[in-house]
Amino acid sequence: DRKVALKWPNDVLIDGRKVCGILCERAGDRVIVGIGLNVNQTEFPAELAARATSLKLLLARSIDREEVLARVLTALTVTLARWRSEGWSALNAELGTRDFLRGREVEVLATDDDSQPVRGVCRGIADSGALLVGATEVYAGEAHVRYIR
Repeated sequence: DRKVALKWPNDVLIDGRKVCGILCERAGDRVIVGIGLNVNQTEFPAELAARATSLKLLLARSIDREEVLARVLTALTVTLARWRSEGWSALNAELGTRDFLRGREVEVLATDDDSQPVRGVCRGIADSGALLVGATEVYAGEAHVRYIR
């Protein structure tokens, strides 16, 4: 069994290694979603090799990218329908069960050289999308999150 986790703000981890990144941007009354998924990649730059993986590496076989695309689109369609019928808080509660940072001591930097990062124990993700760190709600589109333990 593989452990799938979500790391705020946009990473999908399997067994603690990043396999996917998701970015969303609002455009009027629509949302544009970009998904980068490592499918058949077998090598990563040295600075990422210990933190990244791919479906091919995890499953020890080549993966049909069109099948992956079809499955992702189906899952997005189902999730969107559920969001419309049950609301965001129902989805967020379920996503919280896969929250990689919850319960960990974290440091959130606005930039790489942030001299006043927010530090504390992560309490999860608010329905607003903010990361809850101690008593602080962190809203940041470019936040860098380092977990301490």
